[in-house]
Order: sequence, then C-alpha cells, then structure tokens
Amino acid sequence: PEDTRNFTLLLQEFRRQLDAIDPSLRLTVAAPAPKDASSKLELPAIARTGDFINLMTYDMPNSLELRANFHAALLPSPRDPDRAEGLTVVETVERYLKAGVPASQLVLGIPLYSRGWTGLPAANDGLY
Repeated sequence: PEDTRNFTLLLQEFRRQLDAIDPSLRLTVAAPAPKDASSKLELPAIARTGDFINLMTYDMPNSLELRANFHAALLPSPRDPDRAEGLTVVETVERYLKAGVPASQLVLGIPLYSRGWTGLPAANDGLY
C-alpha cells in the first residue's frame, strides 16, 4: 500500500521539478496492462500529474508457462483459459478509462515482434 502512494508522490515530485526547469517538459509513465498490477496504481492522480500513460499492452501472458498464448491480443478469446485476467488490449484500455484516465492521455504499446514457445503439446497447435 505504501508503494502505491509513494509512486504517486514520486511522480508529483518529478512534475514539480520538471515544471521548475521548463513547464513544457513532458512526464510520461509506462503502465502495466494486467489488472492485478494496474489496480495498485492511483490512476486519477497519475493522470492529473503526467502528460501521457503508455500502456504496456504486450507480453501479457507469462512466457514461462507451458502453454502458448497471444502476447498482445486485441480482444478476448472464449477459448483462452486466462480470459478472466483481462489480458487484452481492449480490456486494458477500458479499465484505464473506467478508472478516470482521459482517452487523450493513453498511448498504446504495440509490439512489432513475435514470441515463440518450444516443447508444447501438439494439441490445438500448442495454443492454450
């Protein structure tokens, strides 16, 4: 809990220091996509303090798991066993908007690379 508050206070101090140098300097935050991590952020306060929130909407499933999954799914798949975790681009954006972050401050992180798994069962081509 104290880390949540301290992170917000740190950003506010960064903002204060940047404004002292040049108010036009931008303060941006790279923010997590998974809801268990993003729920630990004081998103309205972060939005008031920063200029942009860069959503890390990539590498969402754990690549150490023994099943493949889309690492930047746009929408949920009904077959995805992790769908309840909200690990899609759309669900992440909706969660941040619902928390009070203005759409104009959200920046999507889009991967221009792929991920691969080895040693998976052949069923369903290794997916899920």
